[in-house]
Amino acid sequence: MPGSNSNSRGHAIISSDAIFEGKILKAETVEVHGEVLGEIETNHLVVNHDGRVFRSTRATSASVSGQAEGELVVKELCAITETGNVVGDVRYGRLSLAQGANLEAHLRNIPPELGGDFELVVQRGQAVAITTADLTAFDPDDAAVDLTFTVSNTTAGHVARKSEIRSAISTFTQSELEAGLICFKSDETAALDGRFDVVVTDASGATSGPARTVRAKITA
Repeated sequence: MPGSNSNSRGHAIISSDAIFEGKILKAETVEVHGEVLGEIETNHLVVNHDGRVFRSTRATSASVSGQAEGELVVKELCAITETGNVVGDVRYGRLSLAQGANLEAHLRNIPPELGGDFELVVQRGQAVAITTADLTAFDPDDAAVDLTFTVSNTTAGHVARKSEIRSAISTFTQSELEAGLICFKSDETAALDGRFDVVVTDASGATSGPARTVRAKITA
């Protein structure tokens, strides 16, 4: 199927006698018995023992029993079985390598990501809990206690632990956030809405990238 493009949210199967050239995008599952030359984007990738994928592959999870070459980005678990052969540039959340598997790749752990709506509402001079709906971190291979937020550029208030509401803090963990222990305290004289910038770092030192701004709407 040279020169083909495919957009699918279903189950794509490349049979053992097929050579697919092009793109398979937004598929729920891609199962490869034949050969794919191009780009794959899927929730779950299965490369069977007779399957081969080349160039660029992005998946939430992957099981490789055949051959994968080029760029392979797997957000969660990348499992390479005893017949798997992976060569190239691999980014992963978690990696499983069976005895007998071949891995010749530049390996990089996927860094944590920030999520939430990045918005708070707080009364002037009062405090509000920062919930995981407001701000959270995602990282498939690090525990919540190992994800550390760093706060900077705070205006019209400060970030604090509930136990010491008047003391500003510059760092806290995802586990503290999930436990409801972190809040934003508005200044009593705040004339404008507040804000603070935040990044998250995992246990290996990988960061979420450029700082994101959490905005605090201050009401009377």
